[in-house]
Amino acid sequence: MKVVMTSQFPDGYFERRSNENAVGVTNSASVERRNGGPKDERKEINKSAKELLNSQSIVAKLTQEVERIKSHNDELEISAVEVFEENKELKRRLNEMSNALKKSEEKAERAHLKCMELEQLVETIKIEQQECAASVMKNAHSLGDKNKSKGVTGANQSEKIKKVRSNRTLQSCSQAALIVLIKCFKPVFSQGNNRNSHNPKIDKQLDQLDQHA
Repeated sequence: MKVVMTSQFPDGYFERRSNENAVGVTNSASVERRNGGPKDERKEINKSAKELLNSQSIVAKLTQEVERIKSHNDELEISAVEVFEENKELKRRLNEMSNALKKSEEKAERAHLKCMELEQLVETIKIEQQECAASVMKNAHSLGDKNKSKGVTGANQSEKIKKVRSNRTLQSCSQAALIVLIKCFKPVFSQGNNRNSHNPKIDKQLDQLDQHA
């Protein structure tokens, strides 16, 4: 009896399965390539991408902050220039005020010296006026005494009267000069606009002389 061995698998079965396995491996590799590679590699790539995005966001924020600081710095520079100009103007005004004050002090000193000169002049005029008045009174008394002690001729009497009148004229001229000085200088030194040129003592003397004149 002849035994015939028959295969349970049809012809070409193993060859077909081998090809299918090969195609399966190929398809799996294609899927991994389409998905970005193996799973672990995809995670790493995604992580790197997120870090890159975060870095770009941080860089953008830093850039904005740098621009803001730069703008603020520009404003500060402008303000510094304005402050410098204002300070320069203030220094100029202060210098002008200092010069004006110096000139005012010089004027005050000159006015004070003139005031002292006027005070001396007033004292001199007072002395001269007193001497003149005393001389007139002396001459008048002397003339009266002589007239009483002896008779006086008309010519002598006329001559003596002329001398008395001359002395009175001299006194009147002195008083007139004094009045002119008072009228000229009293308004100047009595205004009180400058404390150095205002002398109460002179004002009092001028008032007394004005009343006496």
